[in-house]
Amino acid sequence: MHHRLATASRLAICLALALPVAAHAQEAKDPPKWDVSAPPGMSVRQVPITVEEGTWMNLDVSPDGQTVAFDLLGDIYTMPITGGTPTRISEGLPYETQPRFSPDGKTVVFEKDRGGYLSSPRASAEPGVYRVAATGGAMTQITGSGGNPQFGASNERVFVMEGDAKESRLVSLDLNGEARRVHAKGELVNDYRVSPDGRFLAFRQNYQAFVTPLVPGTQEVSLSPKGGALPVVKVSGDGADWIHWSEAGARVNWSLGPTVFGAATAALFADAPLANPPG
Repeated sequence: MHHRLATASRLAICLALALPVAAHAQEAKDPPKWDVSAPPGMSVRQVPITVEEGTWMNLDVSPDGQTVAFDLLGDIYTMPITGGTPTRISEGLPYETQPRFSPDGKTVVFEKDRGGYLSSPRASAEPGVYRVAATGGAMTQITGSGGNPQFGASNERVFVMEGDAKESRLVSLDLNGEARRVHAKGELVNDYRVSPDGRFLAFRQNYQAFVTPLVPGTQEVSLSPKGGALPVVKVSGDGADWIHWSEAGARVNWSLGPTVFGAATAALFADAPLANPPG
């Protein structure tokens, strides 16, 4: 009897020792999910700083020409174009960039970065494309994929760029992330810019700028410098960067080093039929 009790006691001790080991193994197998908004084991405090200028910033001017939106140190700000005190409309530890106004100037879309490159790979939380009122407020995620958000002629659809370095796609969605349409795709295309009137698409491929009509609806068009179903016009000479539109889409512009170039859109497609903007 004494032998049986001793054996049972030893078994109970072994089980008691084994349970914490098993629990520790489970914890090691399932570490807590990293949240840059609330880093585990770290205390976060705000440190006020004053800056008078910034570099490597993305900015956009409101359609009425009165306000500029820009990113600085991972947050989005708006400011009167004549100068003054900026208003931060997005904040927090996640890195936010690429602000763009809607045609009516009431909404700003932007990209919440996935981290990496110049920031920590952990510097992201629920990355994707978001929208916020131009006056600030709650941020709403439109899609968890894609980047480089922008509007065309409609306040109700947002264009985003998806894909990778080899092939990319221009996709549009409504403000709730639904009604997805693929408009164009191209190999080695690393930038798409929809004209403000929604009728044309500028893109950058092999360091050159091209313009083509933007097809409305759900038809996907393959982009190539050689053309195809739609005419494609090369507008740059020795190279292009920072493609953008002005005069409500009447001109396409690009830079090469410190020099800015431009071309009248009407002269590029004098004989091409005009399409209605996607809506």
